[in-house]
Amino acid sequence: MAVALAAFGIAGAWRPREAALATAAACAVGALGAIGFLIDGARAAPAGVPLGLPGAGITLALDGLSGFFLLPVLLVGLAVSAATAEAACWVGPLLGAALLALLAGDGRALVLGVAAMTALALAASAFGGADPVGRRAARRAWGGTALAVLALAAALALLVPAASDAGFAAMRAHPPNGRGVALLPGLALLLLVLPPPQGGAAAPVGAVLQGGWRLLSAYLAVRLLFDLAGPVQPVAWGVPLLALGAAVSVAWAWRALAVDDLRRVAEAGAAGQFGLVAAALGVALAVRAEDLGPLAALALGGALVTSVAQALTAALLLLVAGVVEREAATRRLARLGGLARGMPLAALAVFGGGLTFAALPPGGGFAGLWLILQSLLAALRLGFLPVQMLLALATGAMAAAVALLAAAVVRLIGVAFLGRPRTPRAAGALEPPRPMRAALLALAGGGLAVGLFPGAVLALARPALLLAVGEDMAGRAGVLAVAAQDDAPGYAAPAAALLLGLGAALTWGIGRRWAVRGQRPAPAWDNGFGAPPPWLPFGDPSTQIGAAGFAGALRAEFGEAARIAPAPPGEPLPGRIFPGGRARHVAALLRAGRAVGRWAVSLDDLPPRPALALALALLVLLLAGFGIAGRAGW
Repeated sequence: MAVALAAFGIAGAWRPREAALATAAACAVGALGAIGFLIDGARAAPAGVPLGLPGAGITLALDGLSGFFLLPVLLVGLAVSAATAEAACWVGPLLGAALLALLAGDGRALVLGVAAMTALALAASAFGGADPVGRRAARRAWGGTALAVLALAAALALLVPAASDAGFAAMRAHPPNGRGVALLPGLALLLLVLPPPQGGAAAPVGAVLQGGWRLLSAYLAVRLLFDLAGPVQPVAWGVPLLALGAAVSVAWAWRALAVDDLRRVAEAGAAGQFGLVAAALGVALAVRAEDLGPLAALALGGALVTSVAQALTAALLLLVAGVVEREAATRRLARLGGLARGMPLAALAVFGGGLTFAALPPGGGFAGLWLILQSLLAALRLGFLPVQMLLALATGAMAAAVALLAAAVVRLIGVAFLGRPRTPRAAGALEPPRPMRAALLALAGGGLAVGLFPGAVLALARPALLLAVGEDMAGRAGVLAVAAQDDAPGYAAPAAALLLGLGAALTWGIGRRWAVRGQRPAPAWDNGFGAPPPWLPFGDPSTQIGAAGFAGALRAEFGEAARIAPAPPGEPLPGRIFPGGRARHVAALLRAGRAVGRWAVSLDDLPPRPALALALALLVLLLAGFGIAGRAGW
């Protein structure tokens, strides 16, 4: 199938529409095959392929982990190929390279697939119809791409046994040891947080990369840390993934709220969501080291559900960005507005995807987040105080990231699709062609289906969970509900969706029944002003809430650094109270205590950014102190 997809891409240079349809058909067949393979128990044997140097061919292997990640990658490829024939010569080879990496059975095939995908992505960004700005972005992406490939090669070099056998079976039979292996979690985290090398590629290529590359990075992290590294690893392996994953999620979520480009909002939001995935993988590593298999399965299941849901939604938003740019001639939020009138189905798809992207029920993001938070709360039972404090801090950081992502989604929908158009091109935007509308609605529906039926996703992930942590979610994941424990209440997504629907219907009915008569109609999102005069058909854009208005308050609060003003010196203490030379020392000590007290009182007026930095520094010092005390046996 990988060879066929590459061939379809080559044919796409001459017959793009036929190549796109053939790619979509191949992806549909592959997705059905992946579903059947996972339902059947993921039984397959590795196969050698004579590709490479003489006597050193590559090995392909299909197991529960690669089969699970194959399914969403092929679904993204199906939606993109069926939606448009644009960049058909790039989409097929990109999907073929992703399949080669997912089907790799040794280190050579894995590096070959990842390197081929990154090279194709950079070529598509540089030569696939990108504007000059996109071509410059593609050239800048070479550094990050090379870093990702080098990180993967270094991780595999740490895992290759002394016999220099690069096969996955040999790596499993000889678990790594030595001090250098401690670098493996950091290398896996680097693979997770590096953005896709898409630069300014066309929207279909960006959609495949946002979906395929993110899924591939999650697959690489799980394969390296949970499968090839062996089941016996220290708790400390989960610390960098947990801490830096939570921090990365907050940073990228803040960027999604601050940028003014529709495509950059989608990319930053996807990076923030996969920061949550990294944190969940850190929890799973830590609890697996303590032989808490069911809890590790809960955390890893949340990471897998979040990965699938967010990959589908990221591909949806990248396609929407391309449609908006074609119709409104811009991606800037400050020049959009009122798009829901001209393209209602696209706006509906964005609204459905926004529920998943912002981790709101009943979207797939909320189902994965619920599983991750349940694992975080249960992991507080670990007996290490520094790890417990880190878990509590990570929980707060993840909550802040989700809140920022929700605000970013509200800003995107409110500024771009609601209100009044800010330019004539935005006022004349029309719906995309029918295949594109169907693809957008299918991707949005896929994200909502993951949220409504997370138990079905966890059932398909059962072989992957058994391979990675030796436990599954049996007895805790049903068709309609999931739970953290067998005897604990869980999350029933269909019931939550039904309650939300009843509440919306009740609100609409009350408004229709008891609304004040005789009032003029107004749009649902009018920002507090009436209809524009005839001589100003689009209204005054300055009277609407713009893209900067949503993030302005947070920028004003957290975007300014402030110094701690030194407290005024106090009156000198009398030195005659204590006899001898000790009077000076006691007086100096009391002055220092008084200065510290004044400084502590001044912290009440400290701006949030320095206060947050100070709190994190104190927490790091406290954790270091506990760690040193624990190593010393205190």
